[in-house]
Amino acid sequence: MGICTILVTFSGLSSMQSHRLSTRLGERRTVILIFGAGGLACILMAICAHPLLSVVGMMLLCAANSAFVPLRVDLQNRHISVSSRATMLSIHSLAMNMTAVGTNLAFGALAERSVVYALLLGAGFCFSGLFMCFQGNVLAKKR
Repeated sequence: MGICTILVTFSGLSSMQSHRLSTRLGERRTVILIFGAGGLACILMAICAHPLLSVVGMMLLCAANSAFVPLRVDLQNRHISVSSRATMLSIHSLAMNMTAVGTNLAFGALAERSVVYALLLGAGFCFSGLFMCFQGNVLAKKR
């Protein structure tokens, strides 16, 4: 169990490579990769009850989450005007924290019934996030 925890923790250190990945693939492809990897990891863990696949899926989720943080910060900073930056960042933080409370409650309620349902909800959130990124035109245009 300790080795699995170490592997999942080290996969979370991938945020160091996020900028390099985004530079190499471009912002749009990086977002597709991150959200797609998270969604597919959830689906993989939902349909396969194999311990090794669960560890790989959790590593993928941690890596995707860590890789998205620097990209999210960059997107936020790019879309906020200088005159109201502190206020808008506080509002964004509040909105993200309130959303996290709601999603965590939904995950907990579904996990009590079945972990499969919670994982499928996670996949739905990943693919919804990807859809919203493209619908909201928050990403840089193709190069």
